[in-house]
Amino acid sequence: MTEKVKERHPAVAALLSLVVMGLGQLYNGQLRRAVVFYALYILAVVLVTTFATFLFSFHGVMIIYFGVLIRFFAVIDAFIGARRIGVVELQRYNRWYVYVPIFLVTMIIPMVFETPVNTYSIPSGAMQPTLLIGDYLYANKKAYLDRAPERGDVVVFKLPKDNQTDYIMRVVGLPGDTIQVTGGILHINGQPVERRKVGTVQMASYGGYVQQVTEYIETLPNGREHRIWEQSDDQELDNTPLYEVPPGHFFMMGDNRDSSQDSRLTYAVGFVPADNLASRAEVLWFSQNGTAGWWQIWRWPQAIRFGRIGKEID
Repeated sequence: MTEKVKERHPAVAALLSLVVMGLGQLYNGQLRRAVVFYALYILAVVLVTTFATFLFSFHGVMIIYFGVLIRFFAVIDAFIGARRIGVVELQRYNRWYVYVPIFLVTMIIPMVFETPVNTYSIPSGAMQPTLLIGDYLYANKKAYLDRAPERGDVVVFKLPKDNQTDYIMRVVGLPGDTIQVTGGILHINGQPVERRKVGTVQMASYGGYVQQVTEYIETLPNGREHRIWEQSDDQELDNTPLYEVPPGHFFMMGDNRDSSQDSRLTYAVGFVPADNLASRAEVLWFSQNGTAGWWQIWRWPQAIRFGRIGKEID
């Protein structure tokens, strides 16, 4: 086999298209296919950065999954193409010094077209029933560039005591508000917040125990509604002192009121500075109940919470 004719390895082709969509096709000598796949990648980046708010919806999440399928198809296409071709007469673009610049440009493009999307996973039950352990969400990191947070927003923020740990809670108090919980009822500026009982549900607690909690719909002063859980109205954080939210700060609470370390605990969270607000939670893009590992494909149908995928966070 001469220097100008080289064997194509299917695994290498697949890996290249996994790293950069279309690069495996270029490796196979399929220039037109490579251009098409790479153009689809560029188009996706432009659309995501230009119409990012569309991602924060059910249809946006479905489009992301469609994009993942296209990348998967590109990988399979590169693998099959390499097996079918076997050997290829090398062209000027079939050189490592062509592949490397393409890879570098691909890494730079997302930096130039900065996406406003952050992704997070939920490791604890503090925001149940709104967010469950095993939920994965998109958050809008540009949500507060031109407006202030509102009561009811579910916000990712940096924990004030270390400015590093990511927490996710609901905004209930704005700068200048007074906040107090009395008998399990949230009071804002001296007025009790309306809540109406939905019923009782079973909550899995630490250690695998199942505990019964009461579910309410809470209506904040601006009309925003959300569901909360209460074990009872006489737990440790159901009767608090009066908090006065300082200027430039916010008061955060978890929806699972008796299982949440939030602004009611001044030593743990306390008032959250506006500078610590990272992004606003928007939509779930995946959810699983933890009963299957990523390699246990046969368990995925029971582990994935399909009904939560694409659910908007309110």
